[in-house]
Amino acid sequence: YGCKSITGTYLHFSPHDTLVQCHLLDENRTLKNLKVLSYEMTGYGDYDRDVFEARRNFQLGSLEPMLVRKYCAYDAAITWRVHRIQSSGIKTDGLTKLYQSQRQVLSTLIDIEHRGIHVDPVSVIALRKQLAARVKRLEKRFQATMEKLSYPPVLMSSAQQLSTLLYSEMRFTPQKRTPKGVPSVDKSAIPALYPQVEEIADILGTTRSTIRTVLDSIIETRGLKKMISTYLDGIAERVHDEHVHANFNLTGTVTGRLSSSRPNMQNIPRDATAPIKQIFTAVPKHFLIAADYSQIELRIGAYLTRDANMLQLLRSGADLHTETARQICGREPSKEERSRAKTVNFGVFYGMGMKALAEKEQMTEQAALRFIRAWHRAFPAVKRWQKEQEETLKQDGYVSSPFGRRRRFNLAAMANEADYAHAVRQACNFPVQSMASELTLLAMAKVNTVAPVILNVHDSIMVQVPKRGWKKVAKEIREVMEDVDGLVKTFGWSMTIDVPIRVDLQVGECWANLENYYW
Repeated sequence: YGCKSITGTYLHFSPHDTLVQCHLLDENRTLKNLKVLSYEMTGYGDYDRDVFEARRNFQLGSLEPMLVRKYCAYDAAITWRVHRIQSSGIKTDGLTKLYQSQRQVLSTLIDIEHRGIHVDPVSVIALRKQLAARVKRLEKRFQATMEKLSYPPVLMSSAQQLSTLLYSEMRFTPQKRTPKGVPSVDKSAIPALYPQVEEIADILGTTRSTIRTVLDSIIETRGLKKMISTYLDGIAERVHDEHVHANFNLTGTVTGRLSSSRPNMQNIPRDATAPIKQIFTAVPKHFLIAADYSQIELRIGAYLTRDANMLQLLRSGADLHTETARQICGREPSKEERSRAKTVNFGVFYGMGMKALAEKEQMTEQAALRFIRAWHRAFPAVKRWQKEQEETLKQDGYVSSPFGRRRRFNLAAMANEADYAHAVRQACNFPVQSMASELTLLAMAKVNTVAPVILNVHDSIMVQVPKRGWKKVAKEIREVMEDVDGLVKTFGWSMTIDVPIRVDLQVGECWANLENYYW
């Protein structure tokens, strides 16, 4: 199948997919595989019972040919029947256009997985040695600090020993607890202790830098060990012909956002200079071009809520975070105030509250609450829109994105107010994240007709192109991605997205050393 786009290029659709159909019809389902659907929809039952063991052990060739033919016939017939039944549901729920676009995206994902991204094997070995050496130095510094504070050696990999050190010996007040009520030392609990550094230093009669060294060493050591085990070792196992071929999943999230696995390329640290990015390079005589939608979810939030103040700021081209802070504070903001405004700008549609802001910006909860309230006074339509989302949720049991994707909630099964409040936050976040994700996926499919896409990381699309003529390709990619009205029209929708959409481009031979490209 195929459809001709507005530029004259062809977008090729993948075959129908029962898994994608099932996910669109019920994103909350745990089991969406063909076997389960066959039980529910066709009545064929356990049709693979005679071949199950042989198929699982890759030994179908050892079975009688007629038995294998019978299994294949059932498999094909069931797939077709499940497809026909689910197609009816897709049509009834108004999901036909979305499903068609998902088929196109699926075709693009097949291309991406097949191409993979080039990995420099020498860099993998060198980086692993470098990070392991850094871990040893950090552990040595940490133990020296323990000795300075007259504490016995502490194993940083032991949660129990860390908890005893921080909360019993050093007398930090825990800011987070485990479900069992024990003071937590997880990745979010340690950073929350920084506001107490000065107080603890006074109690222990030492310097603030000494206390900071304890927290810094724990956080950095954990991060480096995770980078080694999860990324370097995990990626090394998946390299084939100097390329990593990760899996990308259209049905891995309830919002429709793309997910990745084996390895999770979307969980690579976002810091542009993250060490792990050093190992990903372009093949010889090529460049990597990363095209990133700038503040896409914030822009979509303004489009959906129709907040006049936010729309005006975006259309003016001003620095939104500085202008937000200026309106909240009523004066020229400090760097800290701009940082807080940026945090709230990105977090408000996720239901960020005073505790999250206080932890993120290392401020008191009372100050965080005042800041959030001032933000809502500056952008009053956002709160009204969120109330409308809640009313829609209570009335229909689901909310929808502008592309028709639904997020369903079983309100009757919710045990308490906390569960309901969580559902409301998701209902407000969903249309924003889903629409931003949908636009990125559509752009990725369209960009794939311009240049070979090799990676998607949420709002960013990466291609690999020959060095000769790369500027022309970069220009075309940016035009495709910023023309969102033309983009959605290509896939059958007609909507006017009256918010300026910006794309930032970076170019280079290595993912860690990409440089901003302006023209």
